[in-house]
Amino acid sequence: MLKTREIYSSTVRSHFLVDTEVCHIPNVDPFDLSINTLVNDKNFIKCSNVTSLSFQDDQGLGLNICVINTKYKIQFFYCEYHGINRGNNMDDNKYQYTPNGTIFKKDIVVTEQFIRVKCYDKSHSVIYSNYHAFILQQPTRLQQLKTRFSKEENKPRETLNVVMIGVDSVLRLNLIRNMPKTRDYLLRHLDAIELQGYNKEADNNFINIVPKATGCFAEELPWNEQKSEEPFEEFFF
Repeated sequence: MLKTREIYSSTVRSHFLVDTEVCHIPNVDPFDLSINTLVNDKNFIKCSNVTSLSFQDDQGLGLNICVINTKYKIQFFYCEYHGINRGNNMDDNKYQYTPNGTIFKKDIVVTEQFIRVKCYDKSHSVIYSNYHAFILQQPTRLQQLKTRFSKEENKPRETLNVVMIGVDSVLRLNLIRNMPKTRDYLLRHLDAIELQGYNKEADNNFINIVPKATGCFAEELPWNEQKSEEPFEEFFF
């Protein structure tokens, strides 16, 4: 079936991942013949051997001057970046570029989270194009958190020593099939633990982390989308 089966080894020695009076989750073979028509080996995307002209450094966008001087010499003219956003359209598959680009010939600080970079020669032909994603600081949000923390610092209602972080990822069986080396490294070298009985309730991280953290479904909480901007400190789970 899939080549990835060669390095797959199950961490479960039972017919069930969970086998209790109220819950039975079967231990399904990720390479079972019944899904032969649904999964197959993928061809890897081969990256270009051309060295990038642009690179990221924190919130800075830099130019690889060595490559410019050795490969493009006198042909290089300038680079320009445009921000990428959704505008007023919330469709995940639609986006737009900011109308006014920023021209640069040396390292600059970026003010957009997602950008497209294009570099031009002296005839205004594109000689390079790339995309970058930045994590920008949010001073207003940081100040809000600092203010809230200072109020609770001296008289905390409770002391917490555990931080849970939910990360959107792939299904466990898909990880086994498509990222076997990553899984193997996590298990062998980082002592990772597979949450074999942890299943998704619906799409998006919030819906799935709530049952794990509270023992309730999201719709059972005193919460709805209209309260999405409110902190969870006010809820007593």
